[in-house]
Amino acid sequence: MYNKSINILLIFCLLPLLLWAQPQALRKPKLAVVIAVEGLKSDHIATLWNVFGNSGFKRIIGEGAYISKAKCNYIPAGEITDYATIFTGTVPYFHGITSEKYYNLVEDAAVSFTYDSRYKGIACTETVSPRRLLSTTIADEISLSQSGQSKIYAFALQPDDALMMGGHLANAAIWIDDQTGNLCTTNFYEKGLPSWVEKMNIDYTVSDYMNQQWTPMQAIDKYLFAPCTKKQLGNKWLFYDSNDYKTFSQQISTFKQTPAVNSLMRNLAVKTLREAEMGEDDFTDMLCVQFTVNSPFQKNDNTMCLEQEDLYLRLDKEIRYLLDAIDISVGMNNAVIVLITAQDKKQTSQFDSDLSKKIPSGQFNTKRSLALLNSYLMAIYGQGQWINDYYNRNIYLNHALINSNKINKQEMEMYAAQFLTEFEGIQNAFTSTQIQNAGGNDIMIKIRNGYHKNVSGDIVFTLLPGWSEVDLNKQIIEHPHQAQTNIPIAFYGFGIKAQEIKGEINMEDIAPTLSDLLRINYPNGCIGKPILSVTAADKSR
Repeated sequence: MYNKSINILLIFCLLPLLLWAQPQALRKPKLAVVIAVEGLKSDHIATLWNVFGNSGFKRIIGEGAYISKAKCNYIPAGEITDYATIFTGTVPYFHGITSEKYYNLVEDAAVSFTYDSRYKGIACTETVSPRRLLSTTIADEISLSQSGQSKIYAFALQPDDALMMGGHLANAAIWIDDQTGNLCTTNFYEKGLPSWVEKMNIDYTVSDYMNQQWTPMQAIDKYLFAPCTKKQLGNKWLFYDSNDYKTFSQQISTFKQTPAVNSLMRNLAVKTLREAEMGEDDFTDMLCVQFTVNSPFQKNDNTMCLEQEDLYLRLDKEIRYLLDAIDISVGMNNAVIVLITAQDKKQTSQFDSDLSKKIPSGQFNTKRSLALLNSYLMAIYGQGQWINDYYNRNIYLNHALINSNKINKQEMEMYAAQFLTEFEGIQNAFTSTQIQNAGGNDIMIKIRNGYHKNVSGDIVFTLLPGWSEVDLNKQIIEHPHQAQTNIPIAFYGFGIKAQEIKGEINMEDIAPTLSDLLRINYPNGCIGKPILSVTAADKSR
């Protein structure tokens, strides 16, 4: 009897500890929110830090874990490739999205990676899907870990970005259609457009935002930078007016680089939090929303202007409103916020200053160079169109012609690469064999990481620093090829400690870090490593 009483007493003493320990071990965020900002740069954040409010950028960066110089370790780079890398935790060599487009043998043309004729657009004519993304994403793993019970929505300015964020298993990936201005998606996502998004289309909500004029939010003399535009409306500067555009598609294109589009995206995000009741059950939900600080008036991304400064200051307020909505809906202790960006499409080699005349630079005309290369190959192998196509420093040889003439393809690749290195402006040219066997050399590894055997070219070349690729009219072709090393990333909420992380961080490290915070498996192609200083506090939860 005495022993039985002792046992009962021990159970009652230990029971509170057991009940306390169990939920602590299983606790995870109710909501993950990824805020993607087009054109966001570390130096811009530093320059504007003192003019930001305390509840937007400063809250996420100052109170969270901030990396100001994350690296991209693949070439070429670009928006869709970067988002694919961020959400899968791996490089193009594995996830397959090497650039915006690739040469499609069936179409005999460069086509978008998201083009997919098997699926139809909803509220648009786009035929797209994320099927060419070969790895699972963070969003996919959230859904898989909870048997599809999670709610996952992605909102972006363009279809490519929306699809990379939403992955394969989202409820919906939604963007603004370039032709109609509708909020739209693809029937790849079986649930279609959410009812509240459909209602915004019916109510012409996007048109209301598109018709908003863009004037400075404060007096001109309070800005740090001068305006790029000179148009005025009475005593006010006027940066955007919907009546200035000859076509609707031109208007939409410019609208996607104005403060009004950021207000629209914030409205969509907040409405989705409320209407979808995100974070209000036992299953972790995910919301991705894209904004922009890319001004339509800048000639390059090396210098800021008042319009871009105004975009930043207004976006700072939009982020504050979004964070306030998250505070109200689930509370920041139950949410993880990730601030990300993708590398800019603009070339960084052109400067609007007389000083630039002293900097070595040049223009590489691809069309003319490829014509010379084809003439050279004809001199060796006979008449024929030996080059099928070209896109983004990738040259595609004519495999059918090579096979019918029983020519050694590797030999032709080698001759072509050697000939290309003689061109002014070309730094290196590599064959597909060299790239796939690359190792040791940092540049070669970056090129290999950005290569995929199913879609990349037979020869890949790089340009010298300061050189830009131009068309026959000497217009710059905006294909980024220099991997940046100052990409800003921030993690905030869910008890993450305020800190600035200065170690070497790559873009593919974001996915495993967020996966650890959410207590889910890494995406199946993930090669990144979790940022331990971000996840360390997670052990005490």
